Amino acid sequence: MECHYCHKKGHLKKDCWKLKRDNKQQGKQEEVDRVIYCGHTTKDLPLTWIQPSSVPRCVSSQLKDFEWNGYVGREEEEQVLTYVLANSNCLKLATITLSLLTCEFESDFELAKKMTMDRLKDIPRVLTESQLITTRN
Repeated sequence: MECHYCHKKGHLKKDCWKLKRDNKQQGKQEEVDRVIYCGHTTKDLPLTWIQPSSVPRCVSSQLKDFEWNGYVGREEEEQVLTYVLANSNCLKLATITLSLLTCEFESDFELAKKMTMDRLKDIPRVLTESQLITTRN
């Protein structure tokens, strides 16, 4: 593996220390094109969401790939997901891994997945061609 920035072997451009140093010296902010969020797997742990007063640039103009592991479907989680989908102008793929600990049988999971997808597909997205995928953990 070779970096496409410094051309040294052993790392990728996204991990390149020279690129990060050069960007910092030039006053450039580091680009964020992928976010992975690992949610809590129990409903006992509170998730609080306070919507920012303005949309961060990394969300509005850089985020291309969003992954949520452990999505339960609580109201607060849906608010966060709605915010990301509504404000990510470059988003191509959102992968939501459902945490359905109460589903004992595969048929229970498929029903819960369908119900969750029905709710999620109605969330407005700034890019309608972005893909929304659900999986099971």
